[in-house]
Amino acid sequence: VTDGIRLRAIVQILGKFFHHGAVEQPHAAGGVADGTAGGQPDGPADDVAAQHAQGLGFFHGQEPAADDDVVALLQRLQHGGNELRLMLAVGVQLHGAVVVVLGRIAQAGLERARRNGVSEELLAEMEELTGCVAVLDTGRPGPTLAIRFDIDCVPVTECTDETHVPAKEGFISKNPGFMHACGHDAHMSMGLAVAHWVMDNKDKLSGKIKILFQPAEEGVRGAAGMAASGVLDDCDYFLGSHVAMSAKSGEIATNLYGYLCTTKLDVTFHGKPAHAGACPQDGRNALTAAANATVQMMGISRHSGGMTRINVGQLIAGEGRNVIPSKAVMKLEVRGETGEINQYMVDQVTNICKGVALGFGVTYEMRKMGEAVDLTADQELVDILNAAGRATPGITVVDKALNFGGSEDATILARRVQAHGGKAAFFLWGSDRPSGHHTATFDIKESDLDPALEVWTHIIPSILK
Repeated sequence: VTDGIRLRAIVQILGKFFHHGAVEQPHAAGGVADGTAGGQPDGPADDVAAQHAQGLGFFHGQEPAADDDVVALLQRLQHGGNELRLMLAVGVQLHGAVVVVLGRIAQAGLERARRNGVSEELLAEMEELTGCVAVLDTGRPGPTLAIRFDIDCVPVTECTDETHVPAKEGFISKNPGFMHACGHDAHMSMGLAVAHWVMDNKDKLSGKIKILFQPAEEGVRGAAGMAASGVLDDCDYFLGSHVAMSAKSGEIATNLYGYLCTTKLDVTFHGKPAHAGACPQDGRNALTAAANATVQMMGISRHSGGMTRINVGQLIAGEGRNVIPSKAVMKLEVRGETGEINQYMVDQVTNICKGVALGFGVTYEMRKMGEAVDLTADQELVDILNAAGRATPGITVVDKALNFGGSEDATILARRVQAHGGKAAFFLWGSDRPSGHHTATFDIKESDLDPALEVWTHIIPSILK
């Protein structure tokens, strides 16, 4: 779930970089709508960002051939003090506005986008979609490479204490309850820097490159729509990456396992309202049904075949203290080390809902809101990643088996490419952090952007040669 605000900068900048290519908008299904995106970023330069940014080190003292305003924007894309952190995170998950992954955005989200300076021209061009794909065809025979960068935030309130560097430097989220607590602002920065490098070096490359800016990774909802669009079906290679996690500054981790399969579910129990004092027997309590289901779900037996996880993250129910609750909504997730184990967890949740509904005299409905799968990387790409890391000064390649230990919907995209005969892999580029992902004090070391970009500059020509 995201909105089009950050896409303003991404699409406009990519329109400049890829003026000989196309910026594509992935639909939920049925192909891709092509369109070019250009124009100048609107609004004055952000003083805080301008003071804080020192430029991305990939310039190495020499500015590439690009308009001054694009260079200035790229310089401001450093994790600290950049527009993506300070302004473009607005409305990533909107109060009162839900952007459906498959391309439908609520009117309130459009209004918020307008209030934050998104032009009517760009809103029309994006067709209410919140992902974009930049495509460069070099015109020379060669493979097609897709690389993906996710762009959404998480519902965490950012720390305002001055011990938190973003707070001290003045670039914390403008929206209480939402922040880039997983590093996706750094991912956006990296994606734009890679696009810049690709355009500066396009005459040295062959084949085609697609750069995917994906919404809604959190909750593993965004990749499915992109995959269903078919935008990856002609790709020979796919790569994704993530900052930090178990990789420290100066490291890249290339031999990952343990991508947990996951399913995100919304369960709604429907009961019957009644006066809680006068005639409670006439009601059917959806809240107590959901509460009972929650307790039972947390007691699902573990699986001998591998790791399992379950969490009920939200339970929203009731109309008032003197009314038997007629509706309760549970938002939950299950995870499993394999697809089979994950399905075991889904089946157990379903059985519990059926039993609780029968026992409490209520009905229920269950909706799948997102999913991710496991992934086995192709060795050819792992070898390329290892070689790229070793060719980058200051980078240590961690090629021992490393447990990813979480879910990541880039696996949906990777498996789509593999299903069509291509190859895929995923890696971590390291950064030390003061606290864990999805915490109020999450941050990364901005200096880690530069060597990670250099790794990408070795990876891409190794494939598009």
